[in-house]
Amino acid sequence: MIIVTGSGRSGTSFVTKALSIAGAQFPDSTPYDDTVRAGLENTDIVNLNKTIYSMNGAYDYYGVSWIRPDQEDTTAQILGSALRLSSDRYDGIFVKDPLFSKTIGVWAKANVNIEHVIICMRNVYDTVQSAMNTKRGFESSIEHSQEAIYREIYARIGYLMQFVHYHDIPYTVVHYERLSKELMSLSDTLSLNSNELMEFLTTNYQPKFYEQQNG
Repeated sequence: MIIVTGSGRSGTSFVTKALSIAGAQFPDSTPYDDTVRAGLENTDIVNLNKTIYSMNGAYDYYGVSWIRPDQEDTTAQILGSALRLSSDRYDGIFVKDPLFSKTIGVWAKANVNIEHVIICMRNVYDTVQSAMNTKRGFESSIEHSQEAIYREIYARIGYLMQFVHYHDIPYTVVHYERLSKELMSLSDTLSLNSNELMEFLTTNYQPKFYEQQNG
């Protein structure tokens, strides 16, 4: 199972579209919604992640809704068979869900096979503005304040980075501001079609000044 995830509103949907053009398989995915620029999430995985989240007794910490760490082991035991079955079903297959940024520890404790994690990152200010404009990605934090969204972004990314390092999982960080270069490199790593990917990026990706100046 190759995971595409991020903090939410960090470019995961665009990265998924780009990788699928390059030959990556994303089966059982929801449609892409142009109005909020989101979608393409694996329905089976999303349902499991929502179940994990609900079973863990999520708590509110300064406006950030988070999974209770003391419940991860129990949840992994209860859902272990379902998580491993899903992981086996998508062996070598790409799945996208930003909620992995809160639940991936439970998957690991269930001993699933995570082959690679693609972590999508974006300028934090732009991420927060996108969340506020679309009212998506950080629903519980949006109810509190913009500061709560900032805290949740840092918490999610920190959790993901700690996870992949601790479990020695292969991972790639792709920054939205440098997407062209980093996705092309990723396509080589994952043996995808670089020509198709470049054509898609040339047509659909509008690099920001940062990328133009920094490559």
